[in-house]
Parts: sequence; C-alpha cells; structure tokens
Amino acid sequence: MKTYFVFFTLLITSSLAWSQYVTTSLTKLSEPVSNNAVTGYSDGVNKYVYSFGGIDSTKSFSGIHNRCYKFDESQNTWQSLPDLPPSQTRIAAGASTINNTIYIIGGYHVFANGNEQSSSLVHRFDVSADTFLVNGAPLPKATDDHVQAVYKDSLIFVITGWSQTTNIPNVQIYNPELDTWLIGTSVPNTHDYKSFGASGAIIGDTIYYFGGAKIASNFPIQTQLRKGYINPQNSTDITWSLDTISPNLSGYRMAASSFENSIRWVGGSNATYNYNGIGYAGGIPVEPNHRILTFHPLTNSWDTVSLPQINMDLRGVASFGCQMFLVGGMEKNQKVSAKMLKINCGPNSISDLKNNKEDILLFPNPTRSQLTVTGIGGDFIIAIFDIKGRLILKESTSAKRPVSVENLRSGIYFTVISSKGNIIRKKLIIQ
Repeated sequence: MKTYFVFFTLLITSSLAWSQYVTTSLTKLSEPVSNNAVTGYSDGVNKYVYSFGGIDSTKSFSGIHNRCYKFDESQNTWQSLPDLPPSQTRIAAGASTINNTIYIIGGYHVFANGNEQSSSLVHRFDVSADTFLVNGAPLPKATDDHVQAVYKDSLIFVITGWSQTTNIPNVQIYNPELDTWLIGTSVPNTHDYKSFGASGAIIGDTIYYFGGAKIASNFPIQTQLRKGYINPQNSTDITWSLDTISPNLSGYRMAASSFENSIRWVGGSNATYNYNGIGYAGGIPVEPNHRILTFHPLTNSWDTVSLPQINMDLRGVASFGCQMFLVGGMEKNQKVSAKMLKINCGPNSISDLKNNKEDILLFPNPTRSQLTVTGIGGDFIIAIFDIKGRLILKESTSAKRPVSVENLRSGIYFTVISSKGNIIRKKLIIQ
C-alpha cells in the first residue's frame, strides 16, 4: 500500500491558500478496466465501491464487457458480482446510489463494424443482496456519456449527452420511488451547453456541469461551466446559465463529486478522444491531466491540484464526504488500469473554521447601510448571495474597512467569508 502527500497553491480566481490531499493505493481490481460506471454505498459503518461494465486492456470493441465488481474498504478486498442483466455490452454509462439501490443508466455499445448504439436501459442493483432487480423504466431518449447527478436523495438527473448521432439538449429526470421519468427544462440548444463526456453534480438546488466535447470537426473540448437552478417547488423547471472559467482550462471524461458546498472534477484529459484513448484531432494519443479541479459556488472561486496518480477516462467516483475512490481508467500511454485509488482531504483542506467560526460576527446584523466583520484578522474576501444563490456583492476588505450594503434590498442574504484558505458562512439581514 502506497501513500502520497500532495500540496497545491495554484489559484484561479480567489485568494485561497494551501491545501492538502493524501492518496493511497489499495488492492487492485482483478482486471484492468476503463470507462466503467462507478459509485459507492455506505451502510453507516463500512464503505463499498462498485464498478459496472467498461472496456478491458485491448481497448477494442470486443473488449467492452458487462462484468461488475464490489470493493469492501474495511477488508481491502474485491469480489465479483453478477454481470449486468442480459444486454449488449456498454461503456459510458452512469451509476448513482439512492438508499439501498444503485441505478446504472444509459451508455453505448460498439459493433464490430465500428457503429455505435446509445442505450436507454436502466439497471437496478440491490446492494443488500448483491443482486440485480428487474430493470427500471427505460430512458425516454437513449443517451451515453451524459451528466448524471442525484437531487435531494430522491431524483436522478440525466443531462445532455450523446444519443445515436449527436449531442442532445434533453434533461431527463428519473424518480426511483415511482419508477417513472419526468422531462426537465432542456439545456439551451447550443454547442456551449450540449455536450458528451461532461460531468457534474448538484449542490442544493443548482446543477453544475463542466467540460466535455461539442459537435464540430474533431469534437473540440469545452471550457464552459453550466449552471441550472432547479425550482424547489417543481423539479422539472430549471433556469440555465453559462460561465467560462478560463479559455485555457477544460476537461473531458472526468469524475465529479460534491463536498461541503464545493464540486470536485477529478482526473480526465485536456483533449477529446475515442474509447481507445486516441484523440479525435489528428489521431494523436491523449494523456491524463492528473488533476483535481474544485469550484466553490459560494465564493465563485476555483482551485486546482496536480496528482500524478489520477487517471483519465473516468465515468464516476465513489464519494464519501471528503473521501473519494477511483477505479481503473487510463494511465499514461492510454494503458488501461486496474488501480484502486483512495483520495483523502488532508488536515489543511479548505473547510469551515471549526474552532472559532462562532466568534466571527457580522455587525450590525440586521443592518441598513454598512457591515463590519469582527473576530477575524487580516484581509479577506466577503461575498453576499441572495436566497436563490445568486452573487450580489463581492469585495476584498479587512476588519478595518466596513462594507457598504446600502444598495441592497431589504431581505435575507447569505455571506461567505474567505480568509487564508478557510471559509465561513453567515446569515445576513438587510432592513
């Protein structure tokens, strides 16, 4: 077992400071696998990681399979599970866990002649019995390489992706309890939103998805972060918006997970490629970017860390709070991996100030015109958001310089204070 300590200080848009990740190599899977659907489950005591389908080391159509595996962290062991229920072999599916059931959705099959077929299948796996149940209701629109995210532990959002011949704007919402599909507000029908190979997560009532490939010559990689605000009274009503992090920052087939109001995109590549790891542009082999990219919505800030152990061609991550598990993927030179990697946030990771956050006050609160932050020394960034999560004001300041809020309407707001790599959240009332 190998353990690595990695630090970073690359800053994209805010003044976040040092952070730390600890990576540990665990028992390898019995065979190399990539483009496999991965998710996790915890019974409250033990953690389990699941891998469904994927492609083997041949990286050929005949190497795509329906084999499934389960990892027990407490024992550091793998076991084989039943294959996916009888169906064509698939890659680029997604897997999500709700309660005691895992849902494996979509993906695509590759025929011997090179043709591909998107899938509408929904497999349901019972983690308590390690068996597959009867398939769920099929996707209204077959899709693969899509964004798949869980909302309020009750709904699974399947967003954009590739369907048969093109990227689609569809937003399909699965209700596991009723085994039915709802149709959400589509993403705008543009190449900035439609994507295959993107990934994302939901925080609160907002969907965030990033990267992927668009429809054009050689499927160019995308740099956009897309945001979808879900109406909490009607989950099919979504308001979409767009942001570009940087024209030089992109990602393809990354794993994504949320933690403490932040989203982490793990691994992937900086160029698009076919299932064999060969780039669409010029037939050039693609290499992993070895990266964790994190977005902090409350401060609208980004940071990134390089981790040489992280692979590309990932279709999911088993996430347990700060802790993440990656299974397989492609290493350098497009080598399909059997690696099992655990990633922990170290003690200096960005988080709330646990010890003294109650001593930090907004004064006066309620207020009419000015706001002072007490209990914190030095410079910091304060961001103020409305109840819908929209950024209203952002300012670099210090305890000696009050912040003017006289232009804000009366109501309830949320403030996020970022100082020395720490984040403090406070409620604010404007009279």
